[in-house]
Amino acid sequence: MGMKSIVVVLGLIVACTIAIVIFVNFTSSRNIDKTSSNATCNIPQTLTWVNKEYVLESKNTDLEPGMKFGYLECKNGQLVVGDDTYNAITVYSVGNPSINKGIILIGTWGRVLYLPKE
Repeated sequence: MGMKSIVVVLGLIVACTIAIVIFVNFTSSRNIDKTSSNATCNIPQTLTWVNKEYVLESKNTDLEPGMKFGYLECKNGQLVVGDDTYNAITVYSVGNPSINKGIILIGTWGRVLYLPKE
């Protein structure tokens, strides 16, 4: 290997090291609030999801989730639409969404089943 090749390899190593340091600093500096969790929000008796109202059916369902619809987060004791974060509650359909109209919330509560309000 010639001197020119060694310089190129060393340059690539330095560039990769800098990229890793920048990535680690960026991800560690993100403000992830691990102190607030959905455990601070009580399981609501009714819930509005995509302009539909749902009623609590079961606090611990054995039904399998289907399609992922989105996320909820607990903010100031209220559930609000959120993102896939550390404390997120995932909202799923109950099995096949074209057949079943309920939703399942999965988070620290376990699997909570809601059915459409009649």
